[in-house]
Amino acid sequence: MVLSGLLIGVVAIFPIYSALLQFADQLLLVFALQLILVTAVALVTGPQTALLSELFNARTRYTAVGLPHNLSAGWIGGLSPYMVNLIASKSGAALVGLIYPNVLLVMALLVCYFKLPETRGRDLSE
Repeated sequence: MVLSGLLIGVVAIFPIYSALLQFADQLLLVFALQLILVTAVALVTGPQTALLSELFNARTRYTAVGLPHNLSAGWIGGLSPYMVNLIASKSGAALVGLIYPNVLLVMALLVCYFKLPETRGRDLSE
């Protein structure tokens, strides 16, 4: 589910924002386009808590999940609007700033695909 959400985000971000610029006055279409992006986010964030908790043993789980999650949410999530606008304003093209979140999505997709272990059947109480 997480991989599919990341993949939808990577593939859809440029076409959806391009369409939003072109069809901003059509509310139903804007809603439908944003629903695609919200679905991608839900596919990632929905199972995220369980997924992260299963990666660490019970003794270190709280710190191992909480600290990096909150740091990344602050740095990446907090800086994203600024970075997107900075890149867009420096380039002069509105959609060029979307390279920043798209690169982050691609990196997350690759890391998850190649490095995320399967935890099915693993004893989580250790």
